[in-house]
Amino acid sequence: MGQPSSYKPLGHNIGRDIGRIGIPLAPLTALMLYASPPAIARPPLHFPTHQVTQATVQPSHLSIDAVDLGGGLGMGDRPKLSVKGFKIHTPFSQQKAESSETQYFFERGLERLQNGDFSGAVEDFNTTLRRLDNEPEAIRNDGSKITPALVYYNRGNAYLQLRVVKAAQENYDRAIELNPNFAHAYINRGVTRRAAGDWDGAIADYNKAIELEPNDADIYYNRANVYRIQGNWDGAIADYSQALSLNPDYANAYINRAVIYHHLGNLDQALADSNAALKINDTLPEAFYNRGLIRFDQKDNLGAIADFTQALKLQPNNARAHVKRGTIYYLLKDYQAAQRDYDQAIKLNRDSAEAYNWRGLTRVAQNQLPQAIADYNAAINLNADYANAYVNRGIAHHRSRNYPQAIADYTTAINLDADNPSSHHLRGLSHQASGNLTEAIQNFTRAITLKSDYADPYVNRAMAYWSQQVTLSGEEQAQLQQSARQDLDRAAALYQAQGNESGVALVARVRDRFK
Repeated sequence: MGQPSSYKPLGHNIGRDIGRIGIPLAPLTALMLYASPPAIARPPLHFPTHQVTQATVQPSHLSIDAVDLGGGLGMGDRPKLSVKGFKIHTPFSQQKAESSETQYFFERGLERLQNGDFSGAVEDFNTTLRRLDNEPEAIRNDGSKITPALVYYNRGNAYLQLRVVKAAQENYDRAIELNPNFAHAYINRGVTRRAAGDWDGAIADYNKAIELEPNDADIYYNRANVYRIQGNWDGAIADYSQALSLNPDYANAYINRAVIYHHLGNLDQALADSNAALKINDTLPEAFYNRGLIRFDQKDNLGAIADFTQALKLQPNNARAHVKRGTIYYLLKDYQAAQRDYDQAIKLNRDSAEAYNWRGLTRVAQNQLPQAIADYNAAINLNADYANAYVNRGIAHHRSRNYPQAIADYTTAINLDADNPSSHHLRGLSHQASGNLTEAIQNFTRAITLKSDYADPYVNRAMAYWSQQVTLSGEEQAQLQQSARQDLDRAAALYQAQGNESGVALVARVRDRFK
């Protein structure tokens, strides 16, 4: 039987892999495997505002934005201060003459807190606390008493806005010590504990707040957000649902519950919640962004593009929306549109390793290999543990016929993620192209061990076996030929089961080579 002494390695496609950035590959040679392209890897969960209550006296609410406190929060998951009973009775220019100085400084502190002068608010609350020692019965214009607990609480809110989380928590601690039934102090202390990573402490505070004010939707919403961080999906869904039963117009609760349903694979319910949020408020960029992700997973590419486009109209500086829309354009093979989105994402956020990685993919697809490698370098410089960027750079080096560098990149990727079968398969391809058939077979075998229904490495291992048998004779040669045919049989069966007609046809062509 005649056969060439060596074969060009076959390419592959990594396919959908939730949890990492997908790596779609263009063919490496004229005869390559190219399965259906991967889906966008699921991004970090995008949760909107985490509610923080800010009390002065009355239970009515007025919202003002707060800073992002971190603490494991998703993109857009910023606290929101719900100002309890904030009311300016008369202009401060008149109040000094009409009120005690304790009242004056307290009211001015509240106004500064309301208007964003948080440092000035801290100074006024400091002065209020000093003056309360000499005027313990100080009252507001509405006749309510100015208590130390209330002042500590509001000073804590000012520190919270200044990102001085420890000082904020110390003030909430003091407010609770002075008034153990101060529900809003428990709520905001829960926020500081969340920001510090004390999930159990945050939940304990929210539990106490619910005990004191069981009909406050914001408390259930806050506790749900912490349950979400802990991965307690059932608890989070139950609390978002309770928040919605108390406040049916709570758009953010719909958005966050939709994200969890999406994460759990319940796409229909996720879409219904996203639609409900947008029916309440159609100016929420995060709602359009998340619905775009859901629609993409439902294979509604045009609907997803429309949602990401609307999210960008509402929030033009949303780099992630550019990346996700660009990725759909990439998968639709509109590489110029994809690159425009990646260019804009990088312009908005030069620290986005994801954007550089995906722009590298569009450049590989357009055979711009040096530029692609430069993008992968940038991604790796930003995130030295970005396994997929090493894999993609390895692909670009392979296509540039720089097989040693490709092998080095795949090896780094394997060191970072040893259980990714694609990295082993790709390293096998570069070893195969370098003539290192033994190493190639070892890598193909490892890929198959990690993912037994991964058809591509069976084909490539068959070709490596066939190349090896050329130098042998007798029983050893026959054994390798049999192994090669068995691998092709297995690959054909897998492609057939997966509905991959091009893969089945490829196996037929390879079999013809073996005759």
